[in-house]
This record gives sequence, C-alpha cells and structure tokens, in this order.
Amino acid sequence: MLTTGKSDKRMTEVKEALSEQFEMKGIGELHHFLGVKVIQDQKGGQVSIGQPADTKSILSKFGMDNAKPANTPVDVSAKLVKATDDSERIDQVQYRSAVGRLLYLSTKTRPEITYAVSNVAIFCAEPTKQHWTAVKRIMRYLNGTPEQGLFYSKGKNRKCVG
Repeated sequence: MLTTGKSDKRMTEVKEALSEQFEMKGIGELHHFLGVKVIQDQKGGQVSIGQPADTKSILSKFGMDNAKPANTPVDVSAKLVKATDDSERIDQVQYRSAVGRLLYLSTKTRPEITYAVSNVAIFCAEPTKQHWTAVKRIMRYLNGTPEQGLFYSKGKNRKCVG
C-alpha cells in the first residue's frame, strides 16, 4: 500500500491507525511503484515520475531500441486514413500490442504522446503499413526521450510548462 500526504503528523496518525487493523511495516521512501520510477527531493519540494524501464522495454520488444530518434511523436505531413481494398495490411496482434503499451505509457507519465497514440489507436481494427509507420514514429520519439516524465514542484507558480 502506498500512502501520501501533506503533513508528516497526519501521515503518522494514518499509519498508526492502519497498523492497529493490519500487520504492516514501513519500507521507507518511494522509489518505484507499478512500473513508475519516482525521484523525490524532500528539501526542494520536488518529485519527478517516469517510466524509463517500460519505455526501453517497449522499444526492445518492437525492435526500435536502435532506431534513429525523432524530434516529435507525430509526422505532421502524414494524414492517417482508413484502410482501403488496396492498402497493405499488417499483423493486428502486433499493432494492438504496440498501441496498448503506448496507451499505458501515455496515460501514466508521458502525456505528450497522448494525441499521437490516440490517432493510431482508432485504426486497431484494420491497421495498415501507413498506420504502423505512425506507431514507429512514436517509438522513435520515445527512443530519443526515454528518461522523460512528469515533474512536480512545490510552490505558488502553477503555470503549465511544456
């Protein structure tokens, strides 16, 4: 179980209440949770989360770990279209597996790829070579940014920075 809170005093109270009902032991500061790497700076009030191991696993599984990195997850000049009779189809299982892994990544720590992944996800029923090229573009982008994630900082500045 993971517990978090603003107040150390309140956290201690919650832990004590839980330990009265359940056998528990504290394991210290959080470093990894459900595949998410957590780096905390208590004094600076900063936390960063990411999934570098999962990102590298996705790239390796689909043979993209040595691919040339891309600057963006989407090729703006490419317009994805529905499959036609003469479209070159690709393996649905592999395509769905790749898109599923990318969706998981995008919803946890990589929101910058959400638009790109959503665009390729709508073609899971009949993926073509063009769609697979778009998926590989997302992976090429990830190959250049595997350590990227989300950064949270304590303070009054609530601006969204991208």
